[in-house]
Amino acid sequence: MSVGRIFKCGVLVAVALIAAGAGNAVYPPGRDVANERNARKPQARLAAQQLAQAEGAAPRKAAAEQRYQTCLNAATAAHDAAVADNCKSLAEKTAADRADCLDKLKLPKTYCEASYGARDASPQCALPGAIATVLEANLALARDHCLQESKAAQ
Repeated sequence: MSVGRIFKCGVLVAVALIAAGAGNAVYPPGRDVANERNARKPQARLAAQQLAQAEGAAPRKAAAEQRYQTCLNAATAAHDAAVADNCKSLAEKTAADRADCLDKLKLPKTYCEASYGARDASPQCALPGAIATVLEANLALARDHCLQESKAAQ
């Protein structure tokens, strides 16, 4: 056998070995890119899910905050209306008692006016302590109810 022929046979054997199994050691171009792309798919999917949840949570959170504020506003409005009603009722009752003192009981005007002085009928009147305490307690309960509803909605 000639040297050229031995060289050719050696080259053929090398090519055959590479093709038969030793070829696993061959590193195809783009393999890193494909592996990296496949590794990133779950991360990208997770990031997309988290973003979707965050975007979906923002409107829900805003709606919950709006309901909470609406509840608080309603509680405050109910409290203010109760204060106004009580102020008006007390002023009307005091005026009626003064009129009874003068007309029915025929007591002196100075006595009736001192006993049943004019009361402020405006919604900002000073209520007696017991009434004010009850109304403030009712407001606190209503606010607490709003908070509990808000927490339950989350």
